[in-house]
Amino acid sequence: MRYFAIVLMLALGGCGSLDIYEGARSAPEAFYMIKKGSGQMSDKAVGKNPYDFDPDYRTVYCARGDMQYWSTEATCVAEKGKPQG
Repeated sequence: MRYFAIVLMLALGGCGSLDIYEGARSAPEAFYMIKKGSGQMSDKAVGKNPYDFDPDYRTVYCARGDMQYWSTEATCVAEKGKPQG
């Protein structure tokens, strides 16, 4: 199934779609990035990436005690850390 998704995205997105697939957190986000990068739809029509606001996926800099590291917001809060940004 994963190979089918890769082939489908290459067919829909062209040469740069493999880079998009590797940077995406899920298949729906990859399709969102392809639609946004195609330039055929306005930013308003494409909408916002829902993963940027979902605490399970949103990447933040987490500070916990003396340690600081990149993590998801939900994991940072669960580990009693303080999300920075």
